[in-house]
Amino acid sequence: MQTMNVSLTPELIKIVQSKVESGLYGNASEVVREAIRQMDGLDALAYEAKLERLRKLLEPGLADVAAGRFADYSLDKLKRKLDAKRDAGENRENA
Repeated sequence: MQTMNVSLTPELIKIVQSKVESGLYGNASEVVREAIRQMDGLDALAYEAKLERLRKLLEPGLADVAAGRFADYSLDKLKRKLDAKRDAGENRENA
């Protein structure tokens, strides 16, 4: 196992020491390892929750596509449309 030195605030040191003194953990390293595991688990839960929210937000759009309610756009079509509007505006100015 590798060793890593970390700096903790006095408040965090008291928390680590109290966890060890409670007998729940054998030493400060066990406390820190458990805290990191829990943090990693919470991060994974938060990621999954965010992913689920995004899926829910996508559902109406996917349902529209499945029902054939969508517009077929591409960059080329958009450019042609903008060019046509520009050309129409220039023709009105020259008239």
